[in-house]
Amino acid sequence: DAARALDLMMTSDAGQVHELVDLLERLNDQRRQEQERIWQEALSSIKSDGLTQHKVIVVQGKDWHRGIIGIIAGRIADVFHRPALVIATDGEEARGSARSAANFPMIDALGECRELLTDFGGH
Repeated sequence: DAARALDLMMTSDAGQVHELVDLLERLNDQRRQEQERIWQEALSSIKSDGLTQHKVIVVQGKDWHRGIIGIIAGRIADVFHRPALVIATDGEEARGSARSAANFPMIDALGECRELLTDFGGH
């Protein structure tokens, strides 16, 4: 939620600045911890399931934060030098984030799976 950062930039009250900085630092620490937890779970899955043998690495985790899976997908693509798709499942719903590598046409590959997906896109 960017509202707190906007509040920080807009306030001229020194007391509020300190409160918002402290809050943002705590939230950022929580995000880092969650990111590390998800990374470790993804890495464990990659290693235990032998996913480095595949041309594209796909991992999924229950209750992974949707705002973090893109970072994890990028890290997997960077570390393993191959495209990565990270899927966060929450009940019956799943949301994924993909990162390509080595000029792999990720959007075309997702298009090949169109009938399995509710929606997809890219930038």
